[in-house]
Order: sequence, then C-alpha cells, then structure tokens
Amino acid sequence: MDLIVLVSITVIRVGESVMTGIAYSFLGLYSASSLEIIPYIVPSVLLGIPLGTCLIRWVESETFRRICMAFDGLVVGFGLSRVDGTGLGFKPYYLQHPHDCRHYQRIPAV
Repeated sequence: MDLIVLVSITVIRVGESVMTGIAYSFLGLYSASSLEIIPYIVPSVLLGIPLGTCLIRWVESETFRRICMAFDGLVVGFGLSRVDGTGLGFKPYYLQHPHDCRHYQRIPAV
C-alpha cells in the first residue's frame, strides 16, 4: 500500500478512537473503577503490538485482518452484554416488554 494511504487510515482510526472516547465520557461510562483496570490493559497492548507485527509476517494479511476483526467483535459483544445487564446479551424486545406484544399473533404457515 502507498504510504499516504496507510497514514490516512491511521489518522482516521485515531480520530475514531478519540471520538469514541468523547462519546463514552458524555455517556458517563468512565469511573474510578474503570480507570483501575488500566494497569492490566497496558501490558497486553505493549505485548500485543509486537506480537501482531511478528504474526502478520507469517499469516496472510487478509486472514490476520479477519482474525483481528473477529476478536474485536467478540470483545465488543461481551462489553455490550455487560452494559445491557442481562449478562448474556440483548434480549429481544418482546421479552423485555411482553405487555406491548400481546396483540401480536403467530401467523400459521401456509
């Protein structure tokens, strides 16, 4: 890839992360207890970046990207399930509000 494209992608990703941090701040997701986990996160980042750099030399870049995106999806999904409060993920609307869905009837198969 061209160097300008890589730098552009990096700038976009940094901007995305900053905006996400600002949104989290407005939502009140930062607390003293959330800041206490920073010492546990920093070593994994400092170890993960060099390991990822070495791993991408052995694995095809598209495969590496898919693995990273799958892991990212798992982490985000787990985080959303914890924020939701159900522990296992989001409940469908009809389970959260059964009184609103009483008028829905099951349509028989033709």
